[in-house]
Amino acid sequence: MSRRSQRFRSGAALLSTLMVSALTISCGNESASVSHPRPTSVRNEVTSSQAQSTIAAYDDENNRVNRDLDLDGVAGIETAPLRTSSEAWMKVSRQLKSKVPAIRSTRPTFITPTVTSGQRWFLAICQRVRGGVPSPQPTFSIFVENANHSSFLAAYSLTPVTHEEMPSFAQGADGHALAVTAGAGLAIAPSVLNRVITDHYAKHRKGEDGLAFSESLDNQLGAGFRLGVEGLGKQGVQLSRTLDEKSRFPRYAVRTSDGGALVFSSAIVKDSLRSTTGSGVVKLRRGGNDAALLGRPEGASSHAFHIERLQLFMTYVPSAKSGKKAKLLAFSETAISVTPEQS
Repeated sequence: MSRRSQRFRSGAALLSTLMVSALTISCGNESASVSHPRPTSVRNEVTSSQAQSTIAAYDDENNRVNRDLDLDGVAGIETAPLRTSSEAWMKVSRQLKSKVPAIRSTRPTFITPTVTSGQRWFLAICQRVRGGVPSPQPTFSIFVENANHSSFLAAYSLTPVTHEEMPSFAQGADGHALAVTAGAGLAIAPSVLNRVITDHYAKHRKGEDGLAFSESLDNQLGAGFRLGVEGLGKQGVQLSRTLDEKSRFPRYAVRTSDGGALVFSSAIVKDSLRSTTGSGVVKLRRGGNDAALLGRPEGASSHAFHIERLQLFMTYVPSAKSGKKAKLLAFSETAISVTPEQS
């Protein structure tokens, strides 16, 4: 649903770094695959014209869904995990009667990995125009073929926070990008990336793990969580966060030319808010997203609340032999459920 109204802002001119040296990358209506015959065992890759029409159709329907606050309409343009996030935001928007500015994706670049099994997917890098105002930074979106192969649905949409140097995308013998489906040879396996990220900021592992400093991780996600803990603590509320190890949303990754990968992953964290004072009351503020998601935009009180938050990540993970650390380039966080604890 492309909610750029979230508290995490856009950044990073990664576009110039990522758009070089790979024939898998195409712009406008140029074909992404005309020059490279494929083995008959390989399924057709996504063409540039398919990707272009997908982006245009997504923008049009996304704008309609947001304008009409059409909760059911989200399922027609998105899939998990983005759909889960957008549906929660839609519920909040309905309660708060908020409006979402229209978007338009411009200057698209498409990275189309070869797919030998399962659903086809591609990465789109676009400049977003939101509410008539062009963003100076690119948005990275993953689009995945739906179950009956009739259209593509948005699965991730993230914008980096600051400029980061990255290698270009690698390409295979057929001239297409390479999808990464396993963690062998990477500094951090994608399967454990969520745990490493959560421990980095929630358990103060900065400098002790495989993650480099980044604006997104340390100055936004980490600092935001720390300020939340401190601010609630001053109100007599204890905030504790745990990672839901059972949550399993699809991951997508593209090989970079240095043997690393650009990884799109997601996690669900569970926040518990509990009073530490004699009053035994925890309050969700009036007009806040958490209260609105609960259906109580006027605010809510309980002796404890349990909140599930969905986090989407875009992380550059270098090869293990490089000796470099992984770097979180972009993230978003959305409350997807709020439950008062029963006495």
